[in-house]
This record gives sequence, C-alpha cells and structure tokens, in this order.
Amino acid sequence: MNAVKRTLTVLTAAAVTATASAGTQTWDFSGGLDGWMTYGEWETRDGILHSSWGQYAFVGEEHWDNYTVEVKARIDKPPSFSESEWAGLIFRAQVDSWKHFDCYAFCVNLLFDEVRLNRISRRGGSTSTGSYSAPLRAGARMKLGEWFTLRAHVKGTRILLSVNNILHAEIWNSRIASGRIGLYSAAFISFDDLTVTGDSIEDRLQLNGKLAAQWAQLKQD
Repeated sequence: MNAVKRTLTVLTAAAVTATASAGTQTWDFSGGLDGWMTYGEWETRDGILHSSWGQYAFVGEEHWDNYTVEVKARIDKPPSFSESEWAGLIFRAQVDSWKHFDCYAFCVNLLFDEVRLNRISRRGGSTSTGSYSAPLRAGARMKLGEWFTLRAHVKGTRILLSVNNILHAEIWNSRIASGRIGLYSAAFISFDDLTVTGDSIEDRLQLNGKLAAQWAQLKQD
C-alpha cells in the first residue's frame, strides 16, 4: 500500500452548516472535493467519486473521536492478479501532510474477497502498517458494477467493521483515539454517499446536487 509521490491538495471547505440537530455530515460528491485533502488521482463525475489508484483522500476534523462512518462503493473494472488492489474507508486519521500521517483503513481486496484493517503510519517516504485480515462472509461478496456498503463504528478502543450490513470484525485498538475520515483506493473503484455520525460531529449538509433536492423537499414538508 505504498503511495506514489504526488502533491497533497488542500482545498477550501464548502459544506454548509444545516439546522438539523444530530451530529451527521454527508458528502454526495455532486460538489466535487472542496474541503478535502487529496493525494493521487480522484475525479468526480455525475455526483460520484471515481478513483484510478487514487490513494488517499481525507476530510473532517482531527478531534472527532467516537463515530460511525459508511460509504457506498462499486468496482468499475475487473481486478488484475495483484494483491495490492485494495479500497475502502479511512477513519481516525491524524494528518500533517501526505508524507506524515497516521490512520486506520478498513479495506476490501477486490480480487481475493478479503477484508483488512490496516493501521497506517506514514513518515517521509516510508509507510508501515499493522493489519488484521479475514475473508468476506457469505452474503457480502462484491460484484463488478454493483454497489456495496462499507461501515466502520468506533467508540473508545472498540472498532466494528461491516460489509453490506454484515459484521465482519470486532477489534480493540488504542493506538489512534480520534481523527478525520476519508477514502483509500489502489484500484478502479467508485464511491458515493459518504456519511459520518457521532456526538463530537457538528451537523452539516452539502447543499448541492442530490442532497440539495432532498433538503429542499425537507423544507417543504
């Protein structure tokens, strides 16, 4: 999971604070990647985030501690015979720059139908990981061109990992206590509807594209 050297892009925040009450933020990618820290090759088209070996993308606040984060993902091209074809969710990321960060990454292997939790510590040009891996359970297998859902729930030292609402792992780890969320990709994959909910999260809504239509309907109701 070593990254190719590219410049980290830091963009200005574009999420608009909404008046709803409960600690949820959602990105539908209709407004691009404003407010994200990105490294690698990422592109938004028609409200969907596409990656061709995009590597890392971070968003949110480093004080976020206990939360549930989930995203829809879709395999766009058949994976080649390579163990490096992983993609998934980043959580509790502490980011100084693309050369210096720590995070957890809940990833799926697109070729071998395997899930993995990596604890990534990047210093300069080197990346070290500590990982837990397991096969995908029945009912959670991914298919080319079909959406599936990844979810990570973190509270204190407890980490729950799910694919398509099927719990795959319960892990206890205290190395990183809080941090941003994000996405990791070393494959041709698409993402949509990234959502994070937690007590330490200020409620925000990205008022554009699909979410704008939903918010307008809520205001009418």
